[in-house]
Amino acid sequence: MEEELGVDLRFSIVPRWLLDTDLPARAIRLYAVLAGHADSETRECFPSRSYLAKKIQSTVRTVDAMVEKLEAAGAITK
Repeated sequence: MEEELGVDLRFSIVPRWLLDTDLPARAIRLYAVLAGHADSETRECFPSRSYLAKKIQSTVRTVDAMVEKLEAAGAITK
């Protein structure tokens, strides 16, 4: 009997320069979640704030704050 592992092999790339900033770890995690949902051509994505909060194990207010920090760093545009 063959068994298969249920492994999700999707991944996100986080630029090195972003890792070298003083951004909070939650902001970096949020970037990775956003990158994982971005369209491969347009780089646009539209996940809900509540979904993002769940994915980074935080609150919607924290998501909003981390989005502002990522925007200020030039990592994303809104």
